[in-house]
Amino acid sequence: MLKRVLVVLIVAIVALPVGLWLSAQMGLDRTFRHTRATEALPVFSAKPYGGVVRIPANGFEFRARVAGFEGDGPGLILLHGFPSLSVKWAPLIERAAADGYRVVAYDQRGFSPGARPKDVAAYHVNRVSEDLFAIADAVGFEEFHLVGHDWGAMVGWVAAGSRPDRISTLTALSIPHPPMSNCSKRPDSVKHC
Repeated sequence: MLKRVLVVLIVAIVALPVGLWLSAQMGLDRTFRHTRATEALPVFSAKPYGGVVRIPANGFEFRARVAGFEGDGPGLILLHGFPSLSVKWAPLIERAAADGYRVVAYDQRGFSPGARPKDVAAYHVNRVSEDLFAIADAVGFEEFHLVGHDWGAMVGWVAAGSRPDRISTLTALSIPHPPMSNCSKRPDSVKHC
């Protein structure tokens, strides 16, 4: 019994770092194929369109999947987690558009070829949540529903805390509300929570 436990433990210790390394390697755009494909995409315009586009926002260009813009239904933004991309939302995008929503799922900062700043500080969750509102402005959403998974859920929590007037509903998948222990003591709490 102890021998089996040791074998499982050793396999887990070796498999976890190897698995993480392999997943990181698969996500890298070493040949720049993804970057070139993104550069060839059309830039989003308000005309009725669905598909993959580039959305200029917050000084970057984000690769995004959009649908439902032939109508004037409520806005819905979908935020992916790590190490996913917006393609994870493809089945939901089509379903939500069929139900009358105008939908945007974009590759977030660091994932989108046109939004990869070199400075580590540029990836602070507050900065990433600013991208969300810039995207919403770029597609014409004054107010919108927000669904986030994993890292996208964390961005969603921060965004909802900083601009509750813009977000109709927040659905956070897999990330509970972050601790806000210092928030109630500070008037500028949203910026620091």
